[in-house]
Amino acid sequence: MIKHVAQISVGCCLLFILAVSGVPFTKVSAQSTGSTPVIARGSTHIGDPFGGLIQKKKPCTCSFNEMLYVNDTVTKQQLRILNTPGISRPYAHYVTQERKQILGTYTPGAGICLQISASGCEPDREGWHGEINSGPGFGVSMMPGGSPF
Repeated sequence: MIKHVAQISVGCCLLFILAVSGVPFTKVSAQSTGSTPVIARGSTHIGDPFGGLIQKKKPCTCSFNEMLYVNDTVTKQQLRILNTPGISRPYAHYVTQERKQILGTYTPGAGICLQISASGCEPDREGWHGEINSGPGFGVSMMPGGSPF
């Protein structure tokens, strides 16, 4: 009984937060096909979901974006995903800091991370898995005290 009440309370709080923030949402059911999550039809999500701890940040010095190293709980691997101004959609109170949690969607294979080199600009040698997109974008855990700054 207590477990069900806690689940209902958490669900109601999440729906309230989404409604107040103005984020459009639809009821979606998730299906699992092994280790790859599949979002059911009717979803407004674009791309693949990800979420986890930001282990490291690396600036892309020629393309003016950043690569985030995320310990992804969805794929159970470290993702190298790009946060690109104008393409990646952050929510209020976002702070892409190391040791903070992040949650969102990304487009696999998208984006580019260019680094300054002796010959000009070259793609980052480590490569990347994709780019955070705008559907729905991303959010991160807030700083202590409720302020991201």
